[in-house]
Amino acid sequence: MRTNSLNGKTILNNSRQTLFRIGEIACLTRTTTRTLRYYEELRLIAPSSRSYGKFRLYSRNVVDSVLLIRALSKAGFHLKDIRMIMRVWAEAKSGDERYRLLSNRLEERLKEVRAKIASLRDVEGKLAGFLNHVKACRTCPDGPAEQVCKVCGRVEKKPLEPLLNFAWNNTLGG
Repeated sequence: MRTNSLNGKTILNNSRQTLFRIGEIACLTRTTTRTLRYYEELRLIAPSSRSYGKFRLYSRNVVDSVLLIRALSKAGFHLKDIRMIMRVWAEAKSGDERYRLLSNRLEERLKEVRAKIASLRDVEGKLAGFLNHVKACRTCPDGPAEQVCKVCGRVEKKPLEPLLNFAWNNTLGG
């Protein structure tokens, strides 16, 4: 085994394959060694070998795997789904097989994301309405809200109604 240096990092060469220590993989993927060990425990990644000093040594493919895990995680997939996706991707014998095995789960996640976007747009509209309501309060004179609001007539009957509607629709009822 031969040791080289690349951008100040130690790279171990073994059988023409560049191997990286766990800290180097963490740096390349902008994650932590603890996260990498967790991924290893879940069998999402595996070291290619160990050094004479018992350091984990990973191939360049692990960098790609970790970046994929992080991207799928950001897309809202749970680690068990990520494990399934990665297993199918690696083991599928054809593109058609990958499609058949992955398309349903990916379509489900897409529906979930679209529903979340619709819900967030609803929240956005309610927040904008409440903000417009509050903006009108800037012109009200100082004094207790019950007395002041009767002057402008905007919330004469139920001063807290817009706030309560917002809270109810976005936490308890929605």
